[in-house]
Amino acid sequence: MSPTEFRTVPEDTDLIHPDAHSNRKHAAHPEDVTSETPAEVAEALGDDAWTEITWNEGTKEPLSSEFYRTRVREVKRRDTGWVSDETGWLLLKNEKNDDEDEENSVLRAWICWGVDEASLEELVSWAQLRWCVEQFHRDIKQNLGADEFQGRTWKGVHHHLAVVMLAHAFVVRRRLETSANHSGFSSFEEVIGQIVRESAIQGLMEDKGCDRDRAEELAEYMLQSYSPW
Repeated sequence: MSPTEFRTVPEDTDLIHPDAHSNRKHAAHPEDVTSETPAEVAEALGDDAWTEITWNEGTKEPLSSEFYRTRVREVKRRDTGWVSDETGWLLLKNEKNDDEDEENSVLRAWICWGVDEASLEELVSWAQLRWCVEQFHRDIKQNLGADEFQGRTWKGVHHHLAVVMLAHAFVVRRRLETSANHSGFSSFEEVIGQIVRESAIQGLMEDKGCDRDRAEELAEYMLQSYSPW
């Protein structure tokens, strides 16, 4: 969620509840309580409010950032002060660049419902899973043609996506196999390029009778001329 596009109030805010003498249909926060965006919440925090958490091992170094959480209600309508009945965790991530320039840091925000007893570390691990999902969608659309199906039947689209996911699994496995001790991974695009190149070489050797050196030379020319690889 964008840290500037929604507003919250603290969980312990005293609410104005609907009654028979008003037209109010939903609980609301008092007028003297100012709702805040996640960006405004983050701006008011001191350095000691943030907790640095490592949530995974990257290809070069551990993946870590600073996080903060607090209990909130989401404001549904700012003009009436209508707030959500449910409370949850507002989770903030302060993602700094390598140069640790605070002006260029990126703030990310999540509201986490139904996990009241979760630890900060658990919230962080769940929030970071979203990156994996988004990366998967990007890879299958940009590199494997997931969004290029032009048929008209559910059976067709299911078959298309099944093949795409099998191709994705194959590329991921090849990526793991070509990495020494699971470090220094080639990019998803680079591994696809390696697979396409080797397929072209094998095809030239089998269909055209080329030796390995000649097949590699022709494959390089073909791919440089007709593909980004």
